[in-house]
Amino acid sequence: MNVNYLKLNSTKIILEKVAVNNGLLTWYNIVKSVDQLDDIELDPPSYYLLQELINVSFLRLEPPEGGNSAKYWLTETGRLFLSQS
Repeated sequence: MNVNYLKLNSTKIILEKVAVNNGLLTWYNIVKSVDQLDDIELDPPSYYLLQELINVSFLRLEPPEGGNSAKYWLTETGRLFLSQS
C-alpha cells in the first residue's frame, strides 16, 4: 500500500467503521456508508482501499475468497494503526 493511503480520511473512517462493527459488514455496507460522507477522498475509491487494507493486513475478510456476503474484521495491526493515528 502506498504510504499516502494511510493518511487519507477515508482509510481511517473505513478502519473505524469496521472496528465498531467487527465481522458484521460486507464490502457494500462499508463502501455505501463511507462514500456518502462529506470529508472523504473519492480517489482512490473506497472499494480499492478495502482491498489494500486487506493486502497490508489491517483488515481480514471472512471467508478469505470473498463474495458479496463476506464480512470484514479489524486485525491487531489495524487496531494498532488506529490507536496511533
